[in-house]
Amino acid sequence: MAGDTKLQTMKYTWRVAQELMRMIPPVFGSFRKILKDTQYGGYDIPKGWQFARVEVLTTIHNLVTMFEWSQVYPEEKITRQPMHYPSMGLPIKIKPRIPKFV
Repeated sequence: MAGDTKLQTMKYTWRVAQELMRMIPPVFGSFRKILKDTQYGGYDIPKGWQFARVEVLTTIHNLVTMFEWSQVYPEEKITRQPMHYPSMGLPIKIKPRIPKFV
């Protein structure tokens, strides 16, 4: 599967990233858009895409596929401030995944 196809099939991942950025914006302002079809890091990036989108999708993909996640405090309580929020900030531990060979 080509790199551009992989990015274009990550619609759910992009929706999650958009909701997270809506709730907790990393910065205020706008993102730059690609003016013409280009290639970066082995990925085809279509005209009109935002560089931030590519970075967010590839970062999430790598974090989910290359690392195992676990909560530091599995019994952590959820508070309301005014929205639901983990009382300790939901610290996590991540460790590299061990590749499984067939």
